[in-house]
Amino acid sequence: MNRPRRLRFVLTILIISLLYYLFGLPSLPGRRGFDTWDDADYLLSKNHSALDACKALPKHAFDKIQVVLKIGAGEVESKLPIHLRTVTSCVPDLLIFSDFEESSHGHHIIDALENFSERYEHDNPDFKIYDTIKQQKASGQRVGRSGDGWKLDKYKFFPMMEMTWKMPRQKDWYMFIELDTYVVWDNLLRFLSHLDPEQPLYMGSPVWPPKKPVFGHGGSGLILSKKALGELAYYGRYFRDEYSVGNHQFGQDMKEECCGDEVLARVFKNIGITLKGYWPLINGEKVSTLRFGPEQWCEPIVTLHHLSGKDVGDLWDWEMKRNSTTPLLFEELYGAIVEPLITPIAYNWTNMSEDDGVNPKPLSDKSFDQCKDACNLDRHCFQYLHHNTTCQLAHHFRLGHSQSPDRDTQWTWDSGWNTERIDEFKKASLCGGEARWSHSNP
Repeated sequence: MNRPRRLRFVLTILIISLLYYLFGLPSLPGRRGFDTWDDADYLLSKNHSALDACKALPKHAFDKIQVVLKIGAGEVESKLPIHLRTVTSCVPDLLIFSDFEESSHGHHIIDALENFSERYEHDNPDFKIYDTIKQQKASGQRVGRSGDGWKLDKYKFFPMMEMTWKMPRQKDWYMFIELDTYVVWDNLLRFLSHLDPEQPLYMGSPVWPPKKPVFGHGGSGLILSKKALGELAYYGRYFRDEYSVGNHQFGQDMKEECCGDEVLARVFKNIGITLKGYWPLINGEKVSTLRFGPEQWCEPIVTLHHLSGKDVGDLWDWEMKRNSTTPLLFEELYGAIVEPLITPIAYNWTNMSEDDGVNPKPLSDKSFDQCKDACNLDRHCFQYLHHNTTCQLAHHFRLGHSQSPDRDTQWTWDSGWNTERIDEFKKASLCGGEARWSHSNP
């Protein structure tokens, strides 16, 4: 090896070692694979307002994608309008499934349970709310949001998917979302352009229940290829009581189940299709609870979840004004929205460091200052949380939310961030607009 090459080799090793020391980056052989596609952006104009957002998308944007929105009857007036103004405002043939058929806000809302076999409803307390909704609508009452309405959600998954497949026009991709799901359409279009709809693809943000199939979290968004949804619908023919679709649950006793998205994975497994998990692209967090760091930095954002109506509106308005020539990455989202809100210390605030489960060595007086010192001594620590005598450290950084003192004891929740270390990470991890499209896991 000649001298210049040897020097470059040694310098590369030193840089990698320094990054690992500072930030705990995983070793290269163990890192998750990713692609770096050189795509043209799908948005036709920059710095457009939310009012002309649809003009910024090409006319063919949704030609190959069927977007399906699952809601509850009690959400039609309270949560649907903001979604139709923002996330789904540009979707030309949006399908909306609920637990009551009606027309609202210029859309026909389909009752996903309208063909349901009576044997599923008989002696099933979950369906009391279904009858109540019908009675309220018949008498002209407004259907308010109710905790009981959630009981019907798990029954909608299979009928909704069968009925979607039976629509006159079949598409390459089917995107199932909810009212607190946010979709970055430009990133979704880029992502799907590299996948084959003729393969049986069932994709989402993975949840790993013990001794059960890994399933895609429904609220984060589920993406099915034409092949996958077609095979599911074909399998459903064996369970129908009659020719109408959506009248069965694929042989599953949903009364004893928690959630429809979990059972969906089980049925898919019966026909040989398993989840392809695309976290962090398909994500179950909102902006304030996202964990930023090596795993969520140069990766593009396809979906977020748990957003309030205000969250959705604010994020949409911001996205419509950003430079759209490159994919929206976690790096940009942090710098534009989260970083301005990060301070070295925030009292009566939790940055949710306890989720990491990183405990420092025993502290002598278990004070906030000692917790801060413990974070400074841990070279992987970006933030910390102090509560009473407990100290939690985190090897990522996120905003979190306000947290009142405990009602009985008045113990406070106080958070801190090592902002210098975060700045060092940012400088060492510049993405340069290049997106890392993570490979699936599993």
